[in-house]
Amino acid sequence: SYLFSRKYAFRRNVVGVDIVMPGGFETMDEIFEILSLGMKIILVNRKFYQGLVDVLLDSYQQGMHTFDPRKLMMLADTVDEAVAMAEKMTADIKADPV
Repeated sequence: SYLFSRKYAFRRNVVGVDIVMPGGFETMDEIFEILSLGMKIILVNRKFYQGLVDVLLDSYQQGMHTFDPRKLMMLADTVDEAVAMAEKMTADIKADPV
């Protein structure tokens, strides 16, 4: 299926952190999959994603799930800011050769 192929391509080369742009249902599905795996994510476009982060923080504080979104999710205003954040976060991570 298209969604499986998209998810596979999305996950296969990730080293340390994902950067995600605004999107629809498939993008939200990918975000939740990343979070459920306990992986870090940078969401580009603070205005677009702030509501999602707020809902996840509120539900965490109410005990509805175990991950603290403040530890896994970061917001960036621009792609350049997200890339700089990712580079800083992954500076010590070395990718295994394939």
